[in-house]
Amino acid sequence: MSAFGAFAFARPDMADAVTNDSPGTAIFALWAARRMRWSDVYVSADETTFARVRKDSSEQLGKRMCSAGMVAEIHADKLTTGGHVAHGQLISDSEHVYHFVAAGSSGDIGQESRANFCGFVTGNYDYENSVGGTGHAVTVVGMFDLPENRSPGR
Repeated sequence: MSAFGAFAFARPDMADAVTNDSPGTAIFALWAARRMRWSDVYVSADETTFARVRKDSSEQLGKRMCSAGMVAEIHADKLTTGGHVAHGQLISDSEHVYHFVAAGSSGDIGQESRANFCGFVTGNYDYENSVGGTGHAVTVVGMFDLPENRSPGR
C-alpha cells in the first residue's frame, strides 16, 4: 500500500487531538513505522502552512510540509506490531510548534538538536505546557531529513 493509500485508510479516524494522538494518526503512524519512505514525505514546496492547519485542519489533512527548527522534546516508542517511531515537538525557525511522529531513523537527534522534518498533516494538537497553560501545535507524521532515511532501502 502506498503512503497516500495508507493515509486515505486512516483519514476517517483523524481529528484534532488534546494530549494524545487521534486514532487515525496512530493508525497512519503504525503503517509509517514499517513502510514510509523519504520520497513519500519530502516536498520542495509545502502543500499547506501552519496557519492554514490551525485555522481549519480538516481542509489540510494529508497535505505535506517540511519544517526546520529545534527539537524541544523527543521520545522513542518501540511498537508491539514491529518497527518504531519517535514522538516529540519541534519548534520551527518561525516559532511554530509541530507535534511530530517520526518514522525511520531519528539518528543522533535529541532534545535541543537542530533538525529538518517532513511529513503529512494529521490535525491540530493541543497540550498542557510547562507553565500550566495550553500549547497549540500541528501534528505531522513523517521523517527526519537524515542520510539513512534518504537511502534507497528506506
